[in-house]
Amino acid sequence: MKKRKASTWSNMTSAAMTSKNKMTRTTLLLLSGVFGCSIAAAPDLSNWSQIGDAEIDIDNNSASNSGPREASNYIVSTDTYEDVRLSVEFLIDAATNSGIFIRCSDSKSVSPETCYEINIWDEHENPDHRTGSIVLMAPPVAHVNTVGEWSTMQIEAVDDLIVVEVNGVETVRFRNDKFASGHVALQFGAGGSLQFRNVQVEAL
Repeated sequence: MKKRKASTWSNMTSAAMTSKNKMTRTTLLLLSGVFGCSIAAAPDLSNWSQIGDAEIDIDNNSASNSGPREASNYIVSTDTYEDVRLSVEFLIDAATNSGIFIRCSDSKSVSPETCYEINIWDEHENPDHRTGSIVLMAPPVAHVNTVGEWSTMQIEAVDDLIVVEVNGVETVRFRNDKFASGHVALQFGAGGSLQFRNVQVEAL
């Protein structure tokens, strides 16, 4: 199956799309507040779509979410990826429930049943589902506390192997072939304060 190149969304301090060794990388920056999400330097959302009740308005190279805090909303890539590497910085509080989804088979229906969801939820009542786990599939082998400080999650999916690291600590190394390719999605608005920045998506 032919791999899709990474899409271009925003251009911060570096080029939005650069190619090296036949790999294409997308860099974008996302910032969100307690009640929503703003996307800095996003000229349009032509390569991404939004799911949920939030209204994302673009004004002066930013976008804001006016949706309800309790609603679960997603920003989903238009492009699909097979082998992929992601790097995401995030800032959460103790109430935050979020996640990063890869290989989503249906861009209109993002869930652990249609994607691999790597959880961002330090205070989940079940430690098997806390930050760095793959929801419903793989518990974290290490517990990394991320509340209140900028943290980095790195995800690499090559063939049937998925490796997750949080702040340089490996939390999951898991083999599964349920989803071979699909969209990337970021979840926001399910509770708590959440900020994303320096999101890099690289097709391998």
